[in-house]
Amino acid sequence: MSSARNRSREQLSPRALLQDLQGARDAMIAFDGYEPPATALHASVLDRPSAPSTASKGWELFVERIQAWITTAFRLGG
Repeated sequence: MSSARNRSREQLSPRALLQDLQGARDAMIAFDGYEPPATALHASVLDRPSAPSTASKGWELFVERIQAWITTAFRLGG
């Protein structure tokens, strides 16, 4: 952690930046395809819902009404 903190304080040369990027690339290659031995849970939060929920439809309607109200207010005021 201290090395990262020290590097952030100094100006990095292009060579130092390339070395850092190469290290990150090597780490990604090393762990590419790695799977834990136990069954992993799938991230269901990344799945998109098939249709918007009623709450989001209500929110969209609310936003549309506010936008229409603001537009009308500007037309009448200007």
